Amino acid sequence: MITQCSSWKKPTAVFALAALVLSLTAVSAETAYAADKGTVTSYTATTSKAKFTSAKMGKTAGKASKKAPAVTQVKMKLKGVKGSVKYTVCTSGKWSKAVKDGKVAGKKGKATQGLTVRLSGSAAKTYDVYYRVYIKGYGWMGWAKNGVKAGTNDKSKAMTAYQVKLVAKKGGKAPNMDRKAYSSKGGFINKITGVAKVDDNIKKFCQKNKMDLKRCFKALSKKYQYGSTNFSSIKDAFNNRRFKKEAQYFFGKFKNGVGAGRGDCYSAAAGFVAIARHLGYTAKPVAGTITGKTGSISSSWAEVKMNGEATVSSFLTKPNVYVASYSSEQGAKFKKN
Repeated sequence: MITQCSSWKKPTAVFALAALVLSLTAVSAETAYAADKGTVTSYTATTSKAKFTSAKMGKTAGKASKKAPAVTQVKMKLKGVKGSVKYTVCTSGKWSKAVKDGKVAGKKGKATQGLTVRLSGSAAKTYDVYYRVYIKGYGWMGWAKNGVKAGTNDKSKAMTAYQVKLVAKKGGKAPNMDRKAYSSKGGFINKITGVAKVDDNIKKFCQKNKMDLKRCFKALSKKYQYGSTNFSSIKDAFNNRRFKKEAQYFFGKFKNGVGAGRGDCYSAAAGFVAIARHLGYTAKPVAGTITGKTGSISSSWAEVKMNGEATVSSFLTKPNVYVASYSSEQGAKFKKN
């Protein structure tokens, strides 16, 4: 038996919200790095404290808070391995020249927006260096690696904290790198659906929920009201125009992150994908068939990549939520059209 998602009332497999929380813990979880000899120590000055303070490898340098003073100057020292650590910062929207091994990057009293770090010599052969930054208004950005930019070049923003880790190339465990580490000016918040009102609502909703996918999804599951839309057909599902309309329908009732979203599984998938993309994940809406113990339904879901693996998430009836590995889980099988 196959039915449309807009009329389906009995989920083939229902996963409690607790399962959702468990499945998404990797979004913000800290991962361990190899306990080897090589370490890097960070020294940081801020707009409120010109004197440098130190932070051990993996610890937060500065303060991860929207009320914290901006990082102005950075210096780093490598210990326990031969080679050098080189780094740059973005100040007032412009990137500095690279300095190394205890030299100062940045300008006294001037807020920074980004950071790069890389290794050279024997250190580069033994370790990868990972780092991420905290930006006011964005929160923690994703992890960057070996000289790739982290943060933003938007001079209206400010970096208030960062973390740096060395991970052994052999046997080391790298951090989760599914989120964006860097956003050029105007590239992080907008251009999700192409509809300004929708984009603004997504931005406000995510900021209210701490810019975290798990928190946003949990909050949406409480607000979402299942119904039907004018777009409920699998034909041409989620071409560019269709995606914009579905996302607009889903977020149309949200004002400043407060309200009730309405629509069926198609609009729910588009809305959740818009949030996931806004937060830097690789995500896409998918139409297909879900098969369980009681039969099959024509449905739609969001496919979000975490740790390189695709995860399926879809709203069906409030407050039921599908969360499964992409092939199958607990009897529910997902098949793309």
